[in-house]
Amino acid sequence: MLAPRDLDYFLEVARRGQLVQAAATLEVTAAALSKGIRRLEQALGLALFERSGQGMRLTPFGQSFVPRAERIRQHHEEALQHAGDVRAGRAGQLRVGGTIAILESVISPALARMQPRRPMMRVTLMIASSDRLLERARDGQLDFAVVPTYEPGANGLEQAALGSDALVPVVRRGHPLLRRRRLRLADVAPLPWLLPPASSAARSRLEAVFAAAGLPAPRAAIEVDANSSWSLSLVRGTDLVAPVPLSSLGTRPDQDVRVLDIEELQIQRTISAFSRPGAAWSPLMQEFVRELAAGKGFARRA
Repeated sequence: MLAPRDLDYFLEVARRGQLVQAAATLEVTAAALSKGIRRLEQALGLALFERSGQGMRLTPFGQSFVPRAERIRQHHEEALQHAGDVRAGRAGQLRVGGTIAILESVISPALARMQPRRPMMRVTLMIASSDRLLERARDGQLDFAVVPTYEPGANGLEQAALGSDALVPVVRRGHPLLRRRRLRLADVAPLPWLLPPASSAARSRLEAVFAAAGLPAPRAAIEVDANSSWSLSLVRGTDLVAPVPLSSLGTRPDQDVRVLDIEELQIQRTISAFSRPGAAWSPLMQEFVRELAAGKGFARRA
């Protein structure tokens, strides 16, 4: 049987390449660390390290065993967390990541509904770009990355689709564009825009719409890393055009912001909760996803 402690010993020595340094990090003696490594090698029936005066070098088998050891430790930690949630009933820990817009419109309302039922739950929130959040979910640092996707496609993660939303172009009330009877894509192409970074999926999807029509990509007068209510406040005071999630406009129309009626720029997207493949969902995680899906933070422009 592979003891979790011995796996920790192995992984730390593999990272350090030195027994003494690994022992200092783990706050154990070098002798105890060496015994743990030997127990693991005996259980596996193969050598994990080549020992020399220069340090501890992984054998070919040891190199291949590193990712397996990491997965075993991750599954062990998840099992302990799951058992703790079951024992505690209403307690438990939840690690969630989302973009600012998703945090405001989807995640926060779900947590607000859950908190009275689970007053002892502990939640850690991470705000970042979709790509970074998906990476954190993939390596197990997040239980869920709640992000929008614009096109279906495998990304190596478990996906729970929650609802639909749309990215729509908005301008301030009184913007010169609103005087026109009929708006076309070409009318907004030369205007200054408030846009997400060029590397973002939303920006790529928007630029693809203009490219398909044979038009130049929108010019970013201002780039903002995260879409939020701050973006709307800037739109209200300028002539900028900005793509914003329809859900961020709320259930009541914003009296100072208008959605431009340009069909090509009603960009549909799916909001999903992504988790690491094979991860054991605790009762708290299951309840969180149900609350996300039951929320009213999704909107689709008719």
